[in-house]
Amino acid sequence: GLILLNKIIFKIVQGNNYVKESAEIEILKSCYNRIPDNVKITFEYCISIPKTYRGKLKFIVSDIC
Repeated sequence: GLILLNKIIFKIVQGNNYVKESAEIEILKSCYNRIPDNVKITFEYCISIPKTYRGKLKFIVSDIC
Protein backbone atom coordinates (compact mmCIF):
# COMPACT_ATOMS: atom_id res chain seq x y z
CA GLY A 1 0.00 0.00 0.00
CA LEU A 2 0.84 3.66 -0.17
CA ILE A 3 2.61 5.20 2.82
CA LEU A 4 2.36 8.96 3.23
CA LEU A 5 5.23 10.90 4.74
CA ASN A 6 4.11 13.63 7.13
CA LYS A 7 7.27 14.57 9.03
CA ILE A 8 11.04 14.71 8.56
CA ILE A 9 13.36 15.23 11.52
CA PHE A 10 16.94 16.23 10.81
CA LYS A 11 19.15 15.18 13.73
CA ILE A 12 22.27 17.31 13.82
CA VAL A 13 25.46 17.18 15.87
CA GLN A 14 26.96 20.68 15.88
CA GLY A 15 30.64 21.05 15.05
CA ASN A 16 32.86 23.95 16.11
CA ASN A 17 32.10 26.10 13.03
CA TYR A 18 28.41 25.23 12.79
CA VAL A 19 26.03 28.18 12.37
CA LYS A 20 22.55 26.97 13.25
CA GLU A 21 20.43 29.55 11.40
CA SER A 22 22.31 29.45 8.08
CA ALA A 23 22.55 25.64 8.12
CA GLU A 24 18.81 25.26 8.71
CA ILE A 25 18.06 27.72 5.89
CA GLU A 26 20.31 25.78 3.50
CA ILE A 27 18.63 22.49 4.42
CA LEU A 28 15.16 23.99 3.93
CA LYS A 29 16.19 25.47 0.56
CA SER A 30 17.45 22.08 -0.52
CA CYS A 31 14.12 20.48 0.46
CA TYR A 32 11.93 23.18 -1.12
CA ASN A 33 11.21 21.56 -4.51
CA ARG A 34 11.70 17.97 -3.36
CA ILE A 35 9.33 17.65 -0.43
CA PRO A 36 5.58 18.44 -0.46
CA ASP A 37 4.36 21.47 1.51
CA ASN A 38 2.31 19.31 3.90
CA VAL A 39 5.45 17.57 5.25
CA LYS A 40 6.66 19.14 8.49
CA ILE A 41 10.43 19.61 8.72
CA THR A 42 12.03 19.93 12.14
CA PHE A 43 15.56 19.99 13.50
CA GLU A 44 16.85 18.21 16.59
CA TYR A 45 20.27 18.98 18.00
CA CYS A 46 22.04 16.06 19.64
CA ILE A 47 25.31 15.46 21.45
CA SER A 48 25.82 12.33 19.36
CA ILE A 49 23.96 10.07 16.96
CA PRO A 50 24.01 6.36 17.79
CA LYS A 51 25.67 4.04 15.32
CA THR A 52 24.48 0.62 14.19
CA TYR A 53 26.05 -2.54 15.57
CA ARG A 54 28.40 -2.41 12.56
CA GLY A 55 29.60 1.07 13.54
CA LYS A 56 27.77 2.96 10.79
CA LEU A 57 25.33 5.87 10.93
CA LYS A 58 21.80 5.34 9.68
CA PHE A 59 20.95 7.87 6.98
CA ILE A 60 17.22 7.19 7.13
CA VAL A 61 15.20 5.88 10.04
CA SER A 62 11.60 5.09 9.20
CA ASP A 63 9.07 4.81 12.01
CA ILE A 64 5.87 3.48 10.51
CA CYS A 65 2.95 2.97 12.87
